[in-house]
Amino acid sequence: MGDDRSVMYDGWRKDGAHSKEWQAVAQSFLQHAFSVAPGIVVSCPCNYCQNRVYHEKHEIEQHLCRWGFMPNYLVWRRHGELLS
Repeated sequence: MGDDRSVMYDGWRKDGAHSKEWQAVAQSFLQHAFSVAPGIVVSCPCNYCQNRVYHEKHEIEQHLCRWGFMPNYLVWRRHGELLS
């Protein structure tokens, strides 16, 4: 995991303003999730879908910007990441 991912929650506001740190973590997530996925869709970790729905990359990016990450998803286990 390595990086401090608290910015996933601290750097996001419902008015649509995202910090540069939040944007970096969101892009890091997208890069990671789609690099380990065999297909073109992965489960969406936004607060609305909560890993129950699969989407393409551009839609997940929109969901994260609109609804933020689901609570307590600091280790991306559903997306192949292990707790280190």
